[in-house]
Amino acid sequence: MGVSYAPPAYYADRLCERGRCYMRKWFNPDRDTKNDWDRKKRNHRLDVKKERDAKNLKANRPERKRGDKKTELELTEEEEDKKEVAKRMMEELKKEINERWVPGPVDGAEIRGAEMLHTMYWM
Repeated sequence: MGVSYAPPAYYADRLCERGRCYMRKWFNPDRDTKNDWDRKKRNHRLDVKKERDAKNLKANRPERKRGDKKTELELTEEEEDKKEVAKRMMEELKKEINERWVPGPVDGAEIRGAEMLHTMYWM
């Protein structure tokens, strides 16, 4: 004799599986996706470094010689630059999420009715 799931548990399981399928790209990216995000991060780092170098040049700050210890100001700026890169990467991610997840008009929604959009009929 078989044992069946309670309907809420069954649909919750199906919903979680569907979510895993949608999110697979972020949790288990393929090589091309990973390389693309690594390239974006590298480009943001280079842009932030160029901006920092331009600020230093404008402030007439001499370049630190190789082998010299970083000053407190340089360490602080380095942390600020890391935060800026993280912020820019988050903006990239938000664009990606909005393109993929923010719902647009649904074809035939006016035919099915708005109440259908609040159910799990698509599972």
